[in-house]
Amino acid sequence: CKNYLEPVVIRKYPVIRQIKDRLTRLGCGYAQMSGSGPSVFGEVKGKPQGERVLAEIKQKYPRGFLVESCEKGVEMEG
Repeated sequence: CKNYLEPVVIRKYPVIRQIKDRLTRLGCGYAQMSGSGPSVFGEVKGKPQGERVLAEIKQKYPRGFLVESCEKGVEMEG
């Protein structure tokens, strides 16, 4: 998984790199900018680890959330 826009955005907004680095230092196996940069996410192995990472990251970045991936994408009705 790669976001080809990420290096361009990081040059203008180095905070993206800082957040990614912090997430990996806290134990995320993977961290990446989402889309065109509205968010950064980190991947963990389970909910307990996610809760620990979230508690730490929210000390500096209070708009953090713990979410869970799902097996399906958006489905159309009808």
